[in-house]
Amino acid sequence: MQEERLTLAIRVGIVLLGLWLACISVSRIAYPFDTGTLEAFSWIPAQHLLAGTNPYAYATVPPYSMAPYGILYYGVIALGIKLFGLQLWFGRTASIIALALCIWAVARIVKNAGGGAQAQWVASLCCIVAPAIQDWAGIMRSDLLGSALSIWAVAAATPLADEPAGSRSHLRVALAAGLNAGAFFTKPTLILSIFIILIHLAQSRRWADLSIYIIFLGLFLGPTIFLVDLTSNGGYLWQHYVHASRVPFSVEQVWRVVWAVTQSAATPLLAAAAGLFLLQQAKIPLQQRDDVASGRPVKRLIFLYLLLSLTSATISVGRTGSGTNYYLEFFFVAAIASGLVLQDLLRGRFQNYAQAFVVIVILAGAFQSVRTARGEYFRWQAAPYFREVSETASRSISPGAKCISRYAELVMRSGCELYFDDHQEYYEGWSPKLGEIFREKLASGDVALIIWNTDMLDKQFPNYEGIPINSPAPARFPPVFLYRPRR
Repeated sequence: MQEERLTLAIRVGIVLLGLWLACISVSRIAYPFDTGTLEAFSWIPAQHLLAGTNPYAYATVPPYSMAPYGILYYGVIALGIKLFGLQLWFGRTASIIALALCIWAVARIVKNAGGGAQAQWVASLCCIVAPAIQDWAGIMRSDLLGSALSIWAVAAATPLADEPAGSRSHLRVALAAGLNAGAFFTKPTLILSIFIILIHLAQSRRWADLSIYIIFLGLFLGPTIFLVDLTSNGGYLWQHYVHASRVPFSVEQVWRVVWAVTQSAATPLLAAAAGLFLLQQAKIPLQQRDDVASGRPVKRLIFLYLLLSLTSATISVGRTGSGTNYYLEFFFVAAIASGLVLQDLLRGRFQNYAQAFVVIVILAGAFQSVRTARGEYFRWQAAPYFREVSETASRSISPGAKCISRYAELVMRSGCELYFDDHQEYYEGWSPKLGEIFREKLASGDVALIIWNTDMLDKQFPNYEGIPINSPAPARFPPVFLYRPRR
């Protein structure tokens, strides 16, 4: 009876917090403007695809476009533009669908590791309350789309405990290779699951499956990378590897992002559950770790995945421009570990601790959801300000005019030709060549409108003058400044 009440509590928590997250996601989908500068800059590479050109070929030629994500992601955005014009809701909706697929994959991996229904429900609950997941749900980015493919690749490569090796497992690892390739061509940094699967197949001595996985992964990745780089005149590999290696790293940036993640009440709970899972697996004698019937090979995989995803994310967030999105993969794996840990607690002498964990997770998730909803309130309060900026920009330019804007959607909907879509790549100084192109273009004076985040641009480039905005900057949002050629 006690266990039934706990199951009911978990399901009620999932329904209530899931509905709350769904409402927040609908708010984000309906919001007419960008989330800062994180979304609409992907429109330019998508438009290049629609025009039949390679989006990675424009880093140093007009319209000076950088494409930091994979071509599959830009294909999704291009489809939305083709069907519905310049909008954000299509990509945001795709992000919500991807999150649902991620949670489904998490539950599937828990099942493959020997977890029962209750463990799968707990893992799903932990996904909903994780701070990074709440931060990025309903945002038009490549993160959740790529994560869905990556996590499903792991799910496909980890069969049920009683599944024998054979043609079915060969098809599963071939599918896993295709999913991993899809994740890579959605977000190129999503490669950790490839190494996890390789290690898992090797340690499980599934040599035929390992060979099939490597062959199919090579077939999916190699020719596509070659063709994309060839048709971009080397721009693809230059942008994603040569130029990306110059992005500055700082310990201060690491602490900034880690602090942002730890602000959520759910973070220490998931971290504690993940830590307990690591201790449990470390204590298992080596000779027992290959016990397939108990799901231990998959648990061993999760043990390794948890350690590597945390390490990889913590290193990656030190790069300029990174954020809590780099912890998405870790939180999905931590949710898997949490479900398995709670199942073990319920089977032992610690049922009260398991019940307390569920209750506290639900309360922490509710608190985090309220904070997230508060952020949405401030976003909608800022909408009239950005609407005025957009209308002012529209009156200041004619269709086809050249514009530079940190906020792509404020000018592109007016028919402006946006230059320097991923503006940070050009003015941050990571590449002297790109920085010189940016300064020369501003100094030329042939840009009809500039929307920037500083009121000092006309001092640095005296050939521009400011355009006044009547409304004050909204709470919790930095002011926006408009410039035009001096008359």
